[in-house]
Amino acid sequence: MAEERKTARLDLAGFKPKAAPPVAPEQDRAAVAAGKQHGFSSRAEAEKIDGRTLRRKGKAQMNMRVSLGVQNDFKQVVAEFPDADACLAHLIDLYRRSRAS
Repeated sequence: MAEERKTARLDLAGFKPKAAPPVAPEQDRAAVAAGKQHGFSSRAEAEKIDGRTLRRKGKAQMNMRVSLGVQNDFKQVVAEFPDADACLAHLIDLYRRSRAS
């Protein structure tokens, strides 16, 4: 007959995570300077973009499922325009003109 195994119970009630050690400002500046010397740039220098600011510009996101062939053709056409918005506006204009004639 197989011997019964007792399950181990861990008491984690006294567990407290340790706080990260403080970094001296001089050490932080030295690390940033060394990173810049090796070609890294600080993420803090880049402008942070909030999604809400994109909506203020009168633009909306449009997602749609298309076949891979249509997607590839669209990407080739869009490359000839400054952005996808200009491309779609042009295509809509061409469509409306063709329907009017």
